[in-house]
Amino acid sequence: MKNTSFLNLVLLIGLLGSNVMAKNNSDGFVGPYLAAKHAISHSNFNTASNYYEKVLDKDPTNLTLLGEALFSSIGQGDFKNAEKIAKHYVLIGGKSTASNLILDANLIIKGDFRSVLVNINRSSRANPLTDRLVKAWALIGKGEMTQAKLEFNKISKNINFQQQARYHEALAVAMVGDFGEAEKIFSGRKYGVIDLDVRGVEAYAQILIQVNKKKLALELIEAELSKSFNPHFPLIDLKNKIQEDLIIDYDFITNTKQGIAEVYLTIAKLLKNKIEHNQVLLLSRVAEYLRPEYPAITLQVANVLENLQQYDLALESYSSVNPKNPNYLLAELGRAKNLALLNRKSESIEVLKSLSKSYYDNVVVHSSLGNMLRETDRDIEALEAYSTAIDLANLRNQPRWPMYFYRGILYEKQKNFVKMESDFREALKISPNQPDVLNFLGYALVEQRKKLPEALQMIKTAVSEKPKSGYIIDSLGWVFYRLSKYELAIEPMERAVELLPVDPIINDHLGDVYWKVGRKREAKFQWKRSLSFFPNEVDAERIRQKLKLGLDAVLETEKFIETKFEND
Repeated sequence: MKNTSFLNLVLLIGLLGSNVMAKNNSDGFVGPYLAAKHAISHSNFNTASNYYEKVLDKDPTNLTLLGEALFSSIGQGDFKNAEKIAKHYVLIGGKSTASNLILDANLIIKGDFRSVLVNINRSSRANPLTDRLVKAWALIGKGEMTQAKLEFNKISKNINFQQQARYHEALAVAMVGDFGEAEKIFSGRKYGVIDLDVRGVEAYAQILIQVNKKKLALELIEAELSKSFNPHFPLIDLKNKIQEDLIIDYDFITNTKQGIAEVYLTIAKLLKNKIEHNQVLLLSRVAEYLRPEYPAITLQVANVLENLQQYDLALESYSSVNPKNPNYLLAELGRAKNLALLNRKSESIEVLKSLSKSYYDNVVVHSSLGNMLRETDRDIEALEAYSTAIDLANLRNQPRWPMYFYRGILYEKQKNFVKMESDFREALKISPNQPDVLNFLGYALVEQRKKLPEALQMIKTAVSEKPKSGYIIDSLGWVFYRLSKYELAIEPMERAVELLPVDPIINDHLGDVYWKVGRKREAKFQWKRSLSFFPNEVDAERIRQKLKLGLDAVLETEKFIETKFEND
């Protein structure tokens, strides 16, 4: 579901406040504790857990330390240790969302739904959506479907929670085999329309198949797949099975434990871009605890870890997806990305090259390979990968501007300006006001000293689309410079330097503009600033010549060399 108006009722974890009593360095406490705090502040869960273990050996009743150690264990997916810490934490008087979630999850795994209900009904438990959805599922776990339906009805009385209540009610009745009732809920005939996300569409399609509405299921899947360039592979797999007329059993949610895992996954996805990544990770990891080795949850966990820059842990999650699962391609793409983020780019390329053979007709695979080859300056191979991706996308009538843009950048590096311009213009046909493309093409035209009025208009449009981009504003100033409108160039150039004060090229450009309007002392100051920011050696030598001889003399020399080269 996409209704996120209940976000003001988010989980408040509050695990990281510290009130730890000072200890003497001689007992070995302070060093490990500070190291643990530093690690947890950077979401480095593995390192933090190691240090917390050392500290807790010396201070096993410190609630603050226990809370932080618990969160570290959950963060790295060490549920056995998390359960042990949570029990001890609660035993000595600790209370937190994390400990509640882990201990409830442990009860759910054991099938002790009565105790789960007791915990939720305590006055101190007051999460208005998550707890109530878990309560409804726990009632089902106890065999009390009628009471569970009443609970779903109570939840739906809050307009902010209606969508989630009806979604989970549909999953619950489908789980016990009442596919007709589930189909009525999902179709909107019972309670009204439910706004489904892609997982909801997958569940609904499976249910339609069970009530002999395969054609409708196929239409539903195709409509969802047409909405996005990013394919949902379980839906594609389901579509293929329908078209091949295979027997398709309902396996979306088959027991109460999976239903409660879906609650946590649902809430985590809804809150993903609204709350701290650590909090989203907590919910996602608890879902994983309840439903391990389930790719939809695994990918969610991996993605949050990636956002937290815990690339090793993300890599571990991506690598755990079974090659036979429809989500395997997404997992491998994630693995390739995190290998690159860990600066293991050659390994990343090998993963992508392997995928390009196994999934030779997949646009994303070839474009991702092109990106990685481009980043490692393997330009010829990158051009080939982008060209394959472009051809595949066009074959599906789904052209994408970034692929033309990045291929155009490679052509610019090769000084093949005809093909560069052609690709940039193709990108602009697809996305006419795309600021990065407008800026790059406009700037390239300026540097070639051609089509300057058009280049100026392109860059002006780019600035209006992205008014805080120092690079784009620099381009605006530079096109004024190339048009000999030096006074007009001053304001955008100064603004570009304010936005990107340590960029050597932009400072160099501002120096040139100052020189042209007679502000020669300021020009030299900017050139010296530019040198202090380590430009490449070619640019640095040119700046040194400007400082020694002045801009006019350097330009005259360059003009002479250029004319001589053309005559030769």
